[in-house]
Amino acid sequence: MWTYKNLLRLRLCGYDGVGFHEKCSLYLPVQLRAFCSASLSRSQIHNLVTIFICPHGLMRRGLCGMLLGIACTITVPVWAAVGDAQKILQELTAQHAPDYTPPHVVDVKLANGMRCFLLEDPLLPVFRFRLYFPAGDIYDPPDKIGLSEFMERALQTGGTTKHDAEWIDQFLDQHAMKVNVDVEWEYGDAHLQSLSASAREGLEILFEMLYAPAFESSRLTIIKNKMLEGIRRRNDSPEVISDRVFRKILYGRKNPWAETPTAHDIQQLTREDLQALHASLFAPSQMLCAAAGNFHASALVKSLEEIMAAYPERQPVAWTPPPVTPVAAPGIWLVPKAVPQSVVSVGQLGTSRDNPDKFALSVMNDVLGSPATFTSWLVQNIRTAHGLAYEAWSTMQFGPPHIPGLFYAHAKTRADATARTVELLHQNIRAMQAGDKVTPAEVNDMKEAMLKRFIFQYEDPFDLVTMMMRFVYFGFPANYLQIYHDGIATVTHADVVRVAKQYLQPDQMTTLVVGDPKILREPLAASGPITEFDLGKEDANP
Repeated sequence: MWTYKNLLRLRLCGYDGVGFHEKCSLYLPVQLRAFCSASLSRSQIHNLVTIFICPHGLMRRGLCGMLLGIACTITVPVWAAVGDAQKILQELTAQHAPDYTPPHVVDVKLANGMRCFLLEDPLLPVFRFRLYFPAGDIYDPPDKIGLSEFMERALQTGGTTKHDAEWIDQFLDQHAMKVNVDVEWEYGDAHLQSLSASAREGLEILFEMLYAPAFESSRLTIIKNKMLEGIRRRNDSPEVISDRVFRKILYGRKNPWAETPTAHDIQQLTREDLQALHASLFAPSQMLCAAAGNFHASALVKSLEEIMAAYPERQPVAWTPPPVTPVAAPGIWLVPKAVPQSVVSVGQLGTSRDNPDKFALSVMNDVLGSPATFTSWLVQNIRTAHGLAYEAWSTMQFGPPHIPGLFYAHAKTRADATARTVELLHQNIRAMQAGDKVTPAEVNDMKEAMLKRFIFQYEDPFDLVTMMMRFVYFGFPANYLQIYHDGIATVTHADVVRVAKQYLQPDQMTTLVVGDPKILREPLAASGPITEFDLGKEDANP
């Protein structure tokens, strides 16, 4: 068995006339010797070898690596004929992903009920800590949209009852610490990074910020102004517009899974609203934590229990994700924006993360448009064959139990090629749904690529414990890492064909285009009626 620390990754990349892309990856065991400060040898490098096949028929090889957290790059020019490169490609393609054994993680529950995942990693004198807690934009009351984001910013920059915001800023700077608080759609996330020698002080400040916020009025005014400026500028980027509007079309503009705050919403929020929401947060039995770095697990557990004991224990509050009532919105939607490049999304509501078909759906999506490879249908048919887009991919997002996520294909292309790109996106989705063009070889190759990439998604110790915590937060067992791996490995060609036929609904797809209406209206109208989405009326009822 090989862990993330003793594998060498060999990537074979080709050039398609637009850019370099990975053909395949091979993972080989590497015996890494102890670090010797007197010299730098190959065996001391946790290495990554990349072979590039260049369009002029020659090959260049570079050796890159990470040594004790210090990035170093060594480039070794090697020239060979294309025939040699093709032979190497064939040999690498025949290789299979190695078995993966995660390092030992301490899974412990504190006396107050908080569950922690701890990984001792003495390689560097650093400490990283993350906390998940129930919260999220989807839980904002209908008359207080934006409250969770307001809370996120107020916890991070609003000071505490013991120390004002300026003192905390100076303390974090002086001790080389980073503290972040984020609230996503369906969870809250607090993150600390510090030197291991300052871990205790960092944890004390983090929990003080979470449990004893002051919500200083002067800071709240600054926060509101920044949120209002963000709203004013949210239509600057076509990509941001596309992501936001696509959710509103499919979920409904006033659905919690899509609604975004207006300037009026932000202006109405008060310090009392923050205090009321804060009272429902941070019940220890509903929180999870993850830590990795240079520490002893038993000492960290003791520190956490001592620090948290200083604050009154809070009782759990029920957090139930709001339901989704599907909004029928098939057809072509156009968001007028005078830009030279269009952003295109074609998709539908998907399914939930407790669906046993999610493994087959994940493989199906990667065959269609994996963002991690250049052998997917969308890249091959839109980028490589037609040169219409540098970026073309699809995503299958899974929602909470009984709540659908999103499936959509996405591309960015020049304005005059938009209609053709829309047509190709639909063609590929229809072909996938029909099932007769999906080959067993494609499915097996994509599965192998997914399993090979699997290892390097968790090569960082902190990423590993964070993923374990995340799995448990969303209702999966802590060893879901292995369950996911095995689930992908067991997917068959027949499974992919079946789920494509069952879940994809080409005739009910929503097409959203953000781009120049003067150029797009006529060519898009050839495919059907167009509904224009007025950003000025974005938050009106559907």
